[in-house]
Amino acid sequence: MKWPRAVSTASRLSHHVVIDLTLFCLRTASARIASLILLAGLLPGCSGRGPEVVPVSGRVTLDGAPLAGARIRFEPEATYGSPSYGAADQDGHYALGYKRGQAGALIGWHTIRIERGAHDEPGSQSKPQALPARYNTASELREEVKAGEDNVLDFKLTTEVK
Repeated sequence: MKWPRAVSTASRLSHHVVIDLTLFCLRTASARIASLILLAGLLPGCSGRGPEVVPVSGRVTLDGAPLAGARIRFEPEATYGSPSYGAADQDGHYALGYKRGQAGALIGWHTIRIERGAHDEPGSQSKPQALPARYNTASELREEVKAGEDNVLDFKLTTEVK
């Protein structure tokens, strides 16, 4: 089908106007700078990479005995990033998870908070004895998670007062 002459001419003119206007805008310095800023902001999102996370595991004991069911939280001291969480098995061993499907913790310094599990013994209805505040609410535990290392971090907790 052939378009009437008036429509095709108008269509060509509108295309030329848009192209000429775009080229004019890109010639100005401020438009070029704005374009570069926009592109720079979009590029990191294209890579699909997030913060660097590495595997972290270890063992938690209390007065020399495994602290089964303990909940471990690594809170990054940097201003960005989510905490990592883990739970100790019957032998006190734990492995951290960062986000769904991603094991480990962010590289850098962390404050560690450790709490007892829901119950001391499986099937027990009693609440567990709280750990000293120096291990959780007022934690004194700090560790550095390092790139390229095993990051096996054991925590030997004690109930004796410092």
